Amino acid sequence: MITRRIMLSSVEDINELVKLSSDQSFDVVLRAGKCSIDAKSMMGVLSLDTTETFDLLIDTDNADSFLESISHFIVK
Repeated sequence: MITRRIMLSSVEDINELVKLSSDQSFDVVLRAGKCSIDAKSMMGVLSLDTTETFDLLIDTDNADSFLESISHFIVK
């Protein structure tokens, strides 16, 4: 399991994250407090408050290319 803190600041960001997540064979989950949302679900991700940061949980140990593709969302 890989965890990264991310920020999504627009609908375009959400659309990109959902598309990139949907292309993966492993599970990708956004966690906001106690709420967990499937990052492959456009409706689920749109329900989140984009003024907050989220934990992105990636259920694999080999996500290098995925992490590179979402690097601009990762909070440093």
